[in-house]
Amino acid sequence: MVTSSHHRYTGCLDPCSPIRNRYFYGKMLDVFHFELEQNYFNSKRWLLNRLVSGYGVVSGLNVLLSSDGKSIYVTPGLAIDKCGHEIILCQPSPPILLPAPQSGTPASQPPAAPSTPPSTPGAPANPATGTPPVASPVSPNLGNNPGTTGAENCDCADYYHLVLCYHECPTDPSPSLGGDCDTEATCSPGAIRERYSLELIADKLAPARTSSSLTDLINGGSISYPVLVNYVANLSFDDPCPDCCIPLANIRVPDPGKPYDQTQDVDISVRPIVYTNDLLYEIILAMKQGSAPTSARKP
Repeated sequence: MVTSSHHRYTGCLDPCSPIRNRYFYGKMLDVFHFELEQNYFNSKRWLLNRLVSGYGVVSGLNVLLSSDGKSIYVTPGLAIDKCGHEIILCQPSPPILLPAPQSGTPASQPPAAPSTPPSTPGAPANPATGTPPVASPVSPNLGNNPGTTGAENCDCADYYHLVLCYHECPTDPSPSLGGDCDTEATCSPGAIRERYSLELIADKLAPARTSSSLTDLINGGSISYPVLVNYVANLSFDDPCPDCCIPLANIRVPDPGKPYDQTQDVDISVRPIVYTNDLLYEIILAMKQGSAPTSARKP
């Protein structure tokens, strides 16, 4: 894991009953009231980001192999996580070391039946080595055909996925002058720097959904507004906390003795994206005119 801050933000604010300050002449303002002021506006902005703009990658954040072929890095870009936090990378991330290919049966061959239960994807790291567990391959369902071995449709490689998380880093230490009886001067962070972290997690993410559940929305060239209304009315108002991170890529561990390949082993198509107005405009143009040379900007 590459962490660019000392504190991982996991708290979420209550959107159902927000409270804001009511000022009056002579009101005493303390830490509680100033934090209440900041939390109110932050929570409103994060709520709009999450439910109106949507979460995902806004721009950039490509996942590329480093020159050594043993690590990856993330290019500069912008994302909104599942809780609505803005995550900005102004520079390429530090390199993230990739797992070395495991010795033994090549990933292209089906593994033998294990004598002991395989490790569970996402299980805690080995306390002795500190290394994350290797995702165990999942055997395909053979159905009613006992003559098949499962190797025909089995992707038996080990997979990890890279996630991007929002972090808050306390900074700007300043003297704390609030004590009456303390004889020693105390120090407290005077500011919070919004940063990020990148984590490799053992397991393979499912491909992004490319089909719509609104099968009856368009009929005869017209939009059925009642279908759209019913769809919106049944959307849940779920709070994603504390799992606010967003995935960036699936990473396939190659066969032993083979190097990582950018095209075959790094898949960024599993990431969610934010459909900005410019992106929707490009999609509409593509639907209207089909394949065409790309332009630098819209007219």
